[in-house]
Amino acid sequence: MLLRYNGDRSTEHFGPNGPPHTAQRYGADNSGKKTYAFNSLGYRGEEFDRAAEFRIFVCGDGDGIGTGLDWEETWGYRLKCMLARRVDLDLSSVNLLNFSQSFASADYVTRTLISQCGAVKPDLVVAHYPESTRAEYFTVGKPQGVIPVPLSKFRRRWALRPGWRRRLAKWMPSLRNKKEARRILEEWEHYGKLFNAETGFTRTLTSMLLLQEFCRARRIEYLISWTEHRKLFDARFAKNNAITPLIALLDWERFCPFSLADGELKLDFAADADYPGPRSSKLFAERIADLYLKNTAHAPSPDRGASPLRAAS
Repeated sequence: MLLRYNGDRSTEHFGPNGPPHTAQRYGADNSGKKTYAFNSLGYRGEEFDRAAEFRIFVCGDGDGIGTGLDWEETWGYRLKCMLARRVDLDLSSVNLLNFSQSFASADYVTRTLISQCGAVKPDLVVAHYPESTRAEYFTVGKPQGVIPVPLSKFRRRWALRPGWRRRLAKWMPSLRNKKEARRILEEWEHYGKLFNAETGFTRTLTSMLLLQEFCRARRIEYLISWTEHRKLFDARFAKNNAITPLIALLDWERFCPFSLADGELKLDFAADADYPGPRSSKLFAERIADLYLKNTAHAPSPDRGASPLRAAS
């Protein structure tokens, strides 16, 4: 059986009375124009269907969950419709499970997909990795997202003045009290002091490789997209002797050379006026579907695809 949602946004995903539930606002979307329906496991979208002929697992951050979009406008749902049509399956026989959460980290994406794939084997996994600044840690068995924001004692006091719960809700919607908020802000400061671009890049890349090798070992077809995919060709990382060997381990047949953050894909905006809109999601889904069908049609070998970095050298 699939596992219940286990992230740091439980207030939104479980609702005031537990899932399933429906909300009008989520994450960065306060427009009130869209509806977010969460299933019995606390994830946005449809329920797990044991009888499905084809099962897709999707996980990412706000782009993945479809911030500011109706469910039918999200790229995950559009991908489901496209694949059903192109492989001649009834739409009702394709089961899409979307494990995304707003402001997710690479840590969240990998641990969630590995946990869920360990419980139920899907036919396709699509992981959409976010910015490399985000990370995740556990305290008293509970996950907490963290970003590198160095906050002085004065700025922490400013953040915790009256109205603190509303002010911090975008990043920490499940806060229970001011003491917890103060602790998390202090931990953000500690993380910010240790963080640099190389550690963020390496942490994200390691998460991708962990998911890649898990899927390869379990013979699960997968695709990986990364908001910052162009960093793989940035000399700061591509010519770093400690990082280059990790880049070379990527399976380039299953790595998407595009993301929703790319200018040529981000054609419109969602209801929050920031996240990608319906046209962008449709185009991204088309690119994902094309790459998946290309890989399966050519029956790729179990060996890794050749790295474009290696080919160019």
